[in-house]
Amino acid sequence: MKNPAASCGECARCCSLIFAVAPESSALADLMDRIDCGKFALINNEESILEILRAMLKKEDEYNFSGADEYTWGERGLKYMEVIDEIVRI
Repeated sequence: MKNPAASCGECARCCSLIFAVAPESSALADLMDRIDCGKFALINNEESILEILRAMLKKEDEYNFSGADEYTWGERGLKYMEVIDEIVRI
């Protein structure tokens, strides 16, 4: 696995490899699709969960954490303020 520090500067402290298990049409599935930070398995597919967990434990893949910079506290705070500003304008 690559060192995630190269993607946003903050990732050396905050990013970890993620093994996500959730329904296919979920916010978590969407997030895992946008960020190269780990693997996603379907919650109702035990074989998928086992296969992906085995691959992750063997460290077969490398991750670059691209997209992680969109999910820093600062970026999420800015997005939150945009939502509040939009509501106030209505």
